[in-house]
Amino acid sequence: MTSKTAAPQNKAQNQAQNQAKPPSPKREPKPPKSGETANTSGRVSPLKSVGTRLFLYVFGSALVGLGVLGYFFYTARLAGARDRILESLGESYASISTRLTPVETSMKDLAGSARLLHRMRVTDPNIYRQLVFEKFKNLDLALSVGLGQAPNRLVPNLKWYYPFFYRDQPDIEGDEEVGTEVPGNPGVLFADLFKSDNYPERGYYQEPIAAGKGIWLEPYRFFSITMTSYIVPFFDDKGDLLGVAGGDVSVTTLGRELDRPVIAESRESGATTGRGNQEKASGLGYFAIVSDKGSLLAYPKDPAKAKAREDESLPQVQEIADLGAAFERLKSLEAKNGIFSLGGDIWAYRRLTPTDWWLIASVPESAIVLDALLPVGITVGVAALLLAGATLLFVNQLNQGLQPILDECGKLSQEGGTVLVLSDEQDEIQRLESAFFGLLEQIRRNEQRIRDEVARSVQAQEELKLAA
Repeated sequence: MTSKTAAPQNKAQNQAQNQAKPPSPKREPKPPKSGETANTSGRVSPLKSVGTRLFLYVFGSALVGLGVLGYFFYTARLAGARDRILESLGESYASISTRLTPVETSMKDLAGSARLLHRMRVTDPNIYRQLVFEKFKNLDLALSVGLGQAPNRLVPNLKWYYPFFYRDQPDIEGDEEVGTEVPGNPGVLFADLFKSDNYPERGYYQEPIAAGKGIWLEPYRFFSITMTSYIVPFFDDKGDLLGVAGGDVSVTTLGRELDRPVIAESRESGATTGRGNQEKASGLGYFAIVSDKGSLLAYPKDPAKAKAREDESLPQVQEIADLGAAFERLKSLEAKNGIFSLGGDIWAYRRLTPTDWWLIASVPESAIVLDALLPVGITVGVAALLLAGATLLFVNQLNQGLQPILDECGKLSQEGGTVLVLSDEQDEIQRLESAFFGLLEQIRRNEQRIRDEVARSVQAQEELKLAA
């Protein structure tokens, strides 16, 4: 009886205590920390944006590929430029060589014809003179042609005889003194070089005889120009000397063949050989001709530096620093042709047959490198712009899809009594990650609160049942 009466009293006391408990206070949102924001619509700093990092990752990878591709493209362009230099050098070589080789061939023919006349016992000096004249008038490339006999060999009654024909040149000062004009042939002069020059004492007679073969003489000053000669000795059937046959070529005229750039920007008709009256093409580089002994024979870049001096000497290649250094380099390579870089220039060279001269071409290396790098730079720049545009478009579309999710997460957090905390140091993905995990945490708390409320409700119902 006593226990039954105590139970209702305990229930009544518990209900009174529960009613006396104050209601659970509503959770206040936590204020954001420094550097954080509760605004889910705030823009991400460009430096922290996923777009920036995506661009750097993509462009960095692409840049490696573009760099490798650009290197191969650059080397191919550089090799192509070197090929163009060698091609231009070959064109100039052909232009000069085709003016020298026929002279050498014709002098050998003249020597052979004189040997044949001697074998036929022809001794008339006029016949030898006519032979020289016929060869001379059919050889436009030669400035002059002559035939000099050894003592009493071709014309026995004359100890020395050297019929010599020469073309008068308006631009050569003093050449009218070479001889007398040939009747019926204006501009053609004749001289006997024994009477006018005492040829037995001259190097152009002595040197080929000492060599025992035809040679191109080291260029020399002839009035106001530089000239060279091909002289070939000829012998009878017993091997005894009969004389020499020789032709002269103006080196100054040959130099004018090179008055054009090595790499032309535009080529008019005939510009590749320098012939004709067309305007000089613009472009890069210059040509030069240097003898094997170092005499500067042609220098179209500054023709005055290649002009023979009053003391009969020729300028030396060492007087032009960069060209002199390149000449020393090519001589040390011991090759008849080649190409190399030196002193900021690309130098191509070739032995100028049938002589022992050197034909040299020079082009500034910086211009070639710039020409090769410019397309590579443009390609990389265009690729960077395309990648930047594509990345920006992707990030904008990504943000347009993420922002509504962030906004909804923020609303749910505020309704649940919390604040969605976002940091300025976060990118778009990290913000989405914070919102997602924040929402999960809120769901867990709500779930726990619901469980607590259900447990209390069940307990209260049971207590009411017991009280009844």
